Amino acid sequence: MPDLGLAAFVAVLDTCVLVPDSLRHLLIGAAVEELYTPRWSVKTLGELHNTLVRRGRTRAYAQQVCIELRDVFEDATVQVEGIEVSGMDAAPDDRHVVAAALRSGADLIVTANTRHFPAAVLDPLQIQVKTPDEFLCDLFDLDSIRLARLIQEQAACLRNPPMSAVELAEQKLIKHAPTFVAAVRPLLSSD
Repeated sequence: MPDLGLAAFVAVLDTCVLVPDSLRHLLIGAAVEELYTPRWSVKTLGELHNTLVRRGRTRAYAQQVCIELRDVFEDATVQVEGIEVSGMDAAPDDRHVVAAALRSGADLIVTANTRHFPAAVLDPLQIQVKTPDEFLCDLFDLDSIRLARLIQEQAACLRNPPMSAVELAEQKLIKHAPTFVAAVRPLLSSD
């Protein structure tokens, strides 16, 4: 179990960055490596479960993903009841993400839906919003070798279909983090 107290900073992960398997594995792997401390709300895990099922995964698979996230990061799930977030009229369903950031003292929110998190709301709270690409580039700057190793390890576990680390990066991760993939690509083995 990782010691979450040693990680450099706290990031709240929005549901949309936890749904794609390859992206989730890389983000969670970076947290296990203590490059950052992950946080999410109870609602985020519920949304993750429902989205995985809607996209064709079995309920058992979706439940297992959520259980593993809770088990590996026991302190990551943040209770957000009682925290009011105003000014998010365009995306009221995402208030729980900002509330999780406030409750956990997070430095940033990682989301593909940056437009749902207006600077007018977050700047006064001193919370940044980054895309998964921006966040992974930041982590790459912290420890490029560990990020490349995480991709290599993830690729080594793939069986259906098998993929090299380069194929994983260029076929799966590039959709969510093209700048990061361009940076990490030279460090990856193609076998």
